[in-house]
Amino acid sequence: SAGILAVERCVQAHIDDAIAHGADLRANEPAIAWEAVGDGVEVTTAKGMYHAGRLVVTAGAWTTDWLAGVAPLTVMRQVQWWFPTANANWDPTRFPVF
Repeated sequence: SAGILAVERCVQAHIDDAIAHGADLRANEPAIAWEAVGDGVEVTTAKGMYHAGRLVVTAGAWTTDWLAGVAPLTVMRQVQWWFPTANANWDPTRFPVF
């Protein structure tokens, strides 16, 4: 009853699904500030201000700071280590999950 998730594929699947449901992705436009206003939000970036009905915060390690006062979170960095190997026994389809 164990498994492994390919994190990069999971993140891409979430991005694709969000876009398919109408999200406006601004990945290369970091937010400077956001504020709840009326029935939506205003998000300020270095390129301008945007209004939206909803906001999804994907700030990684900065989420604690970005959502301070909204949600009591503690985000901890989890370091990954990738290494090349030509050994077929280490292939994700064969290697056991611990």
